[in-house]
Amino acid sequence: MYFKVTNKNAFDFDAKHAGVEYHFPRGRTVACPEAAARHIFGIGDPDKSSYVSRHGWAKPTEPLQPGIDILNRFAFEPIVPKLDVPMATDAHGAAPVVQEPAPATGVADEAPAAGAGALGQPKRLGEMLRPRAAPAGA
Repeated sequence: MYFKVTNKNAFDFDAKHAGVEYHFPRGRTVACPEAAARHIFGIGDPDKSSYVSRHGWAKPTEPLQPGIDILNRFAFEPIVPKLDVPMATDAHGAAPVVQEPAPATGVADEAPAAGAGALGQPKRLGEMLRPRAAPAGA
């Protein structure tokens, strides 16, 4: 799940989670993964003190309210995915579990094509989105 995060503060805000940097421009709404929103803003955690302290919005020796006020100027709205086609189900109405095919037997040194993961599939989403070169002779 993702959240729409709107920064209603007078400043841009940058934060990092799991090695990924997130930018929240003032006055704008951006999508943010749930895990990152929980880590950065403390969504779901009733005690926000560690979050406002981590971002420097309040010091541990000072009142938390100014930092809480900054945090409250971020608005969060869950993004509900919409499927444009119904999900495939079995005769009992349950979605079938797709299992990975068994590994191919053969030469142990055989490796997938360059840039491909197991079973010749792209390793990263970015690789899936890149246009592929047309096959020779096509």
